[in-house]
Amino acid sequence: MTGEENQKQLETLEATFQSSIFEAADKSFCIYRYMRSDGSQVIAVGTDLPNRRQLPVLLHGTWEISKKTGGKQLRVAYSEAAPVRDRDQVISYLCSLKCGIGKMKAMAIWKRYGEASWDVLDNDPDKMVKDKLISPKILEKLMDAQKSAILSRNLLKLFAEANIPVGGDMIHRLIERHGEKADVLLRDNPYIAISRDELSFEKADALADALGFAKNDPRRMAAVIVKVLDDAAVNGHVCVPKEMLLDMVKTYTGCPMEECVKAINAACREKKAVYSSGFVYAKRRYDEETAIADNIQRLMTACSDPVRGLDAFISDYERENFSLAESQREAILRVFESGVSVITGGPGTGKSTVTNAILYVHKKAYGESSEPILLAPTGKAARRLGEASGCGAQTIHSAVGWRGDEVEAEPCSLHGNLFIIDESSMMDQFVCDILLEAIPSGARVVFVGDCDQLPSVGCGNVLSDFISSEVIPTTRLHVIFRQAEDNPIIENARRMNEGDSNLIYTDTFRFYEAHSSDELFESACDFYARCVEAYGITNVMLLNPQRNHSDLTVDRFNAALQERINPPSDDKNEIRIGRQIFREGDRVMELRNTERSKNGDTGVIHRIEKRESSTDPPEFYSVAIIEFNDDGVLLDYNADDLHHVTLAYANTVHKAQGEEFQTVIMVITKAHYAMLRRNLVYTAVTRAKQHVVLMGQLDALDTAVKNNQADVRYTLLAARLRHKLKK
Repeated sequence: MTGEENQKQLETLEATFQSSIFEAADKSFCIYRYMRSDGSQVIAVGTDLPNRRQLPVLLHGTWEISKKTGGKQLRVAYSEAAPVRDRDQVISYLCSLKCGIGKMKAMAIWKRYGEASWDVLDNDPDKMVKDKLISPKILEKLMDAQKSAILSRNLLKLFAEANIPVGGDMIHRLIERHGEKADVLLRDNPYIAISRDELSFEKADALADALGFAKNDPRRMAAVIVKVLDDAAVNGHVCVPKEMLLDMVKTYTGCPMEECVKAINAACREKKAVYSSGFVYAKRRYDEETAIADNIQRLMTACSDPVRGLDAFISDYERENFSLAESQREAILRVFESGVSVITGGPGTGKSTVTNAILYVHKKAYGESSEPILLAPTGKAARRLGEASGCGAQTIHSAVGWRGDEVEAEPCSLHGNLFIIDESSMMDQFVCDILLEAIPSGARVVFVGDCDQLPSVGCGNVLSDFISSEVIPTTRLHVIFRQAEDNPIIENARRMNEGDSNLIYTDTFRFYEAHSSDELFESACDFYARCVEAYGITNVMLLNPQRNHSDLTVDRFNAALQERINPPSDDKNEIRIGRQIFREGDRVMELRNTERSKNGDTGVIHRIEKRESSTDPPEFYSVAIIEFNDDGVLLDYNADDLHHVTLAYANTVHKAQGEEFQTVIMVITKAHYAMLRRNLVYTAVTRAKQHVVLMGQLDALDTAVKNNQADVRYTLLAARLRHKLKK
């Protein structure tokens, strides 16, 4: 359907809001009853619909039949204020602008101008200042509000003409990001608005098509290249082979190969992309990768201060504690012989012991000058590191002052002479870059982690690249200590890593086989509920390979578990965001990096409350008060914030990295065939401290354990490190 054809089908009616039949907290979906001037009523559905009583509006939309009621309703594409005529309408309109004009000021304006009020507002608003009815500051706010309303209408109309559904929150973000010329800018180049918070590529492309853009328009070709590279980054790739990029750009654009070659070359000339050794990078990710290599070289060459008496210090530690394995002694020696080193090993191999021994030796060697900094990618991992070491630990994000995805990371400097980064397998390229940039020359840096776990959620494969470069001193801890030998979780993790699916099953490591997806789904939900009752909700996690795309998904489990664990109740407030309902007592997870919380943080909704705005007249809005990571800090999450929050009764294995739970239940079946890999089940099992329950199909588990083909991640970091540090 073309934009012109869609516009012909839009019907416009003037009506006044009467009552709300349904309204999501973020107004992403509204069902309102309106009244026409002839007294007849109409049901309207849409996003962010106007709901001021006594204020006439023009609703532009198409008629449809409600699937639920069978009645006729207007699906609103966009709306705008109708000219106001009488006293009540003028007062309602002025109050709706939220510019500092309350009911008393609005009544004074009507009293002064009467039926001419609309003409004054529209053509001579300065007159209200001259007549001392409002202040210049309020006039400025009033004019801004009117401009914003007009701009919002123009944008909604633009998308409606292109038959593209958008919500009021997206319109607000477009205006916030692109200013008062947002509609003009989008008509000139819809692709400038592509981002996670604004337009998807598909919507921008549909708008461009409606506006008559050619398939090979340079603006479109450039946007496709960025999209392909960004999609690759979502899948972990830092760069993409040029031939693969060409094929994908050709597929997306439908353009001949020679035009795709020209577009990629143009992107590289304009520094939107970078070509290197057969691969193409987005400029930012190229800069990150090369900066990591440069900083590793800087740190390894700057730390030349030898530490004398290491053997004696290690012996002192053993006398005061216990004997170390040879590989553990080797790891400690390498830390103090190098500027940068890696310590890797599975559960039970003594990574925490080595960390404590390193801190002990460093204190012995440097005395009062010892300044260790302990870091981890997540809040829970940092807390565990601090508890195990007896030293303070913090997240990398908080240490470098990074405030979230929507804020540019600012350069900072850290002070310390020993940096230990735990759970390093979770560290993506972006985080590694800003961390290394902040570490001073002369400091020692130790990356500790389990390279057999899944790679980071963000792009890159940093820890594995450090190890495979073979130029950063690396120690593999492999001895499982006596206190861990009898733990079936640790023994089975070891067997999995060796490709052995002949696991040990005990009271604390069990497998339940199911014969159908429905049986498995119900059994997993029942078992989860029983474990929560026995151990408490914070000690239990249901892990699943996929968030969606199968019958057994995280999203489906979360919906069912919410109803079982935290069903609706008269004494529990709830808030609807789109199709998702959040309820007091729900387990939730943050999906973005923000100034207050980080991607993957889990928590609980303590309460949901209605609050009153400071506007005149006041409006009411809902706020969820959430505590993440059991840290005692209560955060206010409004409707906009809750758009990047999800339920967390169940989780993907990827998102559970860095977490630990008393009991882990993992669903594993052939329905998850694409995800059946050794590092996935290994990571899931090693999230448990006491109990593991695998549920599904034994042959699916066998397939996963024997499949050591980890996802390929395109990155040249290891090669860059070899080039810079080759001897």
